[in-house]
Amino acid sequence: MVIATLRYDLAIVLPESDDSARLLARLSTRANLVVSALAVVLAFAARPLVLQIWGSETLTTWLPLVGLTVFCTAQVSIWQYWFNRKRQYRIIALNRFEQSVGVSGGQLGLGLAGMRSFLGLVLGSFVGLLWALFNLWRQSGEVRRPVGEDGASVPGRDGAVGAGGDGASAPGGDGAVGAGAEVADAVSMREVAREYRKMPLLNLPNALVDAVRTNGIQMLVGAAALGALGQFSLAWRVLQAPIALLNGAISQVFLERMARVRPGELTALVRAVMKRAVLLGVAPFALLWVLAPWLIPLVFGPQWEEAGYITRALVPWLGMNLITSPLSGVVVVTSKQQWILAHAVIFTVISPGVAGLFAPRIPGDSPGAEHRHGADVGTAGIHGRPRRARLRQNRTPHPRHSVRNRNLPPTTEPRPGNHHCEPRPEGDTRD
Repeated sequence: MVIATLRYDLAIVLPESDDSARLLARLSTRANLVVSALAVVLAFAARPLVLQIWGSETLTTWLPLVGLTVFCTAQVSIWQYWFNRKRQYRIIALNRFEQSVGVSGGQLGLGLAGMRSFLGLVLGSFVGLLWALFNLWRQSGEVRRPVGEDGASVPGRDGAVGAGGDGASAPGGDGAVGAGAEVADAVSMREVAREYRKMPLLNLPNALVDAVRTNGIQMLVGAAALGALGQFSLAWRVLQAPIALLNGAISQVFLERMARVRPGELTALVRAVMKRAVLLGVAPFALLWVLAPWLIPLVFGPQWEEAGYITRALVPWLGMNLITSPLSGVVVVTSKQQWILAHAVIFTVISPGVAGLFAPRIPGDSPGAEHRHGADVGTAGIHGRPRRARLRQNRTPHPRHSVRNRNLPPTTEPRPGNHHCEPRPEGDTRD
């Protein structure tokens, strides 16, 4: 999803000319087609390996659907950036609602039809994506309009529409945009690709590094405490889903405004963005921090008690993400993506070290204890002391492991009820 458009879709809101934005949309679509086709080819090539690892015929049969899913998701994003450029926020909000309803309705409908399986969930999600894509396509006639058709200049052509120059029609007759316009279109697409080359060269690696860090966090949690991974995953989904929705909406809106701001006014706009993000996030995040240990078990069941405390621990971090995420648009507007890429790399590198530095350690544990007792580690440190230490206090030691019995002969057993663990005399048959 991240690499499908080579991040050119993010630049659609930046140009002054609508024709340049149309060319960026077409460039994004072409990149999306190529990447999606490669995804389908790789999915077909990987089917034997997937079958060998997971042993699922259903998964291998429908694995090529990943390419179509990538295309639909990326194309929806491309058109949403165009509507964001035109400030048609109602269309974007309605489309997101339609996509959610389409996914849920598709999965529910297939479930009622008897497809209560992994395949039903996948196909239901795909139905929702197709529904959202179709609805945006019906309203995207303006972005699909030929470049220069509305009399605007084609970028880099000094006001010429097509090859005719001076506003004259290109060959093709009677004002039509003919082959000359197609040549100008192709040349201009190369020009906008060159002008916004930092998007695939710097912004795309930044997005990949962010994805690695986000998924690497869960891998680190699983490596340190496998039993806590499910608890962490639930807490992460509970917080990340609404935050990602808010971040996406806020970032898109203010990216377009930052691209249109006059010189000298960007600082004031950035301060306004931060103030609004703080006002929007402080109250709900503070309330969630207080209620999470009680609310999560109430909603999902008492077995998810640890997830409530993990949610509390994640609230400050993800709350800061809500405040700072819209500011990433500043480096895009000012064409300073190298700074945010450097920040992403440093953040990703130092995060495991910081996590290891503050990870709780229990005296006397062997280096592999965290892996052997991963399920008992739980949310060490969140409650004030490790869960494994509390569990050890409640364990009843086996008689052979008792300190008083370590020196007993192998054939000697403690007498039931004898608290001094004296040896049983020979010939004593009492129970």
